[in-house]
Amino acid sequence: MANMYFRSAHDDSCRKLNDIVQEVEDVNDSVGLRSFDTFSHSVLINKLSKSQKRDGGEKAFELLTKMEEHFSNGNKNCVRPDTIMYNMVLAKIAKERSYDGGAKAMQIIQQMEKVANEGNSSVTPDTMTYTSGMNAWVKSGADGTNKKVVELLDKMEDLFVDENSAVQLDTIVFETALQGFQRGEREDGETAERIFERMVTLHRDGNKRIQPSALSCNLVLKAHCTTAKRSDRIKSLFDAQTMLLKLVRRYRRRDIDFLPDRIGFNTVISSWAKVRHSLALNNSQELYATMQNLCNKGIKDVAPDHYTNAAILTILSKSRMSNAARKAQRFFDKLDPDTLDIVTYNCLLSVWAKSNEKKKLKMVRQILEEMVKRKKVDLISYNILLNAFCFSHRNDVTNKDTFALALEVYGELAALYTPDDVSFKTMIRACKTLSATEEECNQNLKEFFENCCRNGLVGEILIQELKARFPGNKCEKVLGYSLQDKPTGEWTRNL
Repeated sequence: MANMYFRSAHDDSCRKLNDIVQEVEDVNDSVGLRSFDTFSHSVLINKLSKSQKRDGGEKAFELLTKMEEHFSNGNKNCVRPDTIMYNMVLAKIAKERSYDGGAKAMQIIQQMEKVANEGNSSVTPDTMTYTSGMNAWVKSGADGTNKKVVELLDKMEDLFVDENSAVQLDTIVFETALQGFQRGEREDGETAERIFERMVTLHRDGNKRIQPSALSCNLVLKAHCTTAKRSDRIKSLFDAQTMLLKLVRRYRRRDIDFLPDRIGFNTVISSWAKVRHSLALNNSQELYATMQNLCNKGIKDVAPDHYTNAAILTILSKSRMSNAARKAQRFFDKLDPDTLDIVTYNCLLSVWAKSNEKKKLKMVRQILEEMVKRKKVDLISYNILLNAFCFSHRNDVTNKDTFALALEVYGELAALYTPDDVSFKTMIRACKTLSATEEECNQNLKEFFENCCRNGLVGEILIQELKARFPGNKCEKVLGYSLQDKPTGEWTRNL
């Protein structure tokens, strides 16, 4: 019966199996027979460890504790937990990703160390034990994760030099540890790089269990790039840039046989895209050229992709360079058309929309037409085009034409998609920026409001913006409606 529930995938099988174990133990205790043996308990622990229930790890640990009590009370031939059982529980706790998972794992490891020191060698912590402990901390996301990971890794290194120890250092150990430095703490990047260099040294010294990989490199680069405070982030970005180029030079000299892949390069380039720094463009272009060079030499997994391209275009849009849009267009025109996606197109649109180029409205219209033709357009594309109108005010005559064009584009948007908050706010901004006088602004807002009413697109954000613009009874004077009552179904039918 127990074996049947062990094999069952039913959600209730763990409870049924636990009931059977408890029932047999209760009966045996009442008649003075020996209780369930190690196999029976290990079956239940195994089942709990593999279950999808959130408290499976905790319940399995409770059972382990119970087994320890039996063992301590002299029933040594009946129940004797071992390292494998503990490791199953540790793995389950890590998998549950609970905030206190790391602390629970440390409690279990300390208990194993205590029991092992008391003479029970069957529960001696091994490589899997400490690796699962680190993984539990990593998955928990708790404060102090980085320090606990270092503590466990240092302990493993100390045990590693002991020939009688069951602890080995391998790639999984180091890569698990490196995952503990992705929370943006100030020293995460430096600590991760120090651990990585230790990994490289052991590999170079002949430890065949350790092979630095693209993942190893990527994790260190990400640790540098996720530093939280801006002052630290800029420094960390330069550290990431330096490390990445240094790895490439070492690879070219054949000092190492591994490299970050495009994920690692993209991590650094996209991080430059998130900050406004005078060297962001130069540094990202240097990395982009390095990716192309390595790809041309046969290393295809570092070839730039649409994420890389989008990041470069984003950096250009933030660069405030007078010729940023033209640079972006030249960069874009060199890309393989078959690799272009909506995000890349939208980034190009954004560069033009934010530029001061006189022909920017013509260009964004042309780009959008091409996107529609290629079926690579979305709501964001139209919102970017609307934003371009907001920053295209020239003179009174031109502004009227521009506003009319903005309404036309908004109509296209509304015919294809449901406008979102950005759409409404952008159009309201266009009403303001493309108006020479307050009277003209009010007229533009009224025209836009009537457009939304006719098309059933009067959303909450639109009403809020109009109420803010026209306080008191001014709404009714300008728009003809007080907007105090809930919008009619006719006004909101297409939202």
